[in-house]
Amino acid sequence: MELAVLRMHFPRGALPVMGHKCRACGLELVSAEGAEEGQELAEKLGLYEPRFPLVRTITKSGGQLALYLPREIEKAFGLAKGTRVKIFTRGDEIIIQPT
Repeated sequence: MELAVLRMHFPRGALPVMGHKCRACGLELVSAEGAEEGQELAEKLGLYEPRFPLVRTITKSGGQLALYLPREIEKAFGLAKGTRVKIFTRGDEIIIQPT
């Protein structure tokens, strides 16, 4: 294992951290202290925060639940009537993703 600059990935980006990498197999290790420092910096830089933290109320349309997206999200993701999206859950989150 040799000392190396590695990248820690977060929902909104990545940061360089010092760690060790095995030349033979590519295994990468970051110390607990290095990981903690990286996580603290990522939190300060907003790499964990959602991009559009808005609160919306679920309504009903045609007998089904509906959620209206704000224009900021519409523009940021290039959404329009007819855009197909994938809806799924991850833990306790509901994810809506353009396909």
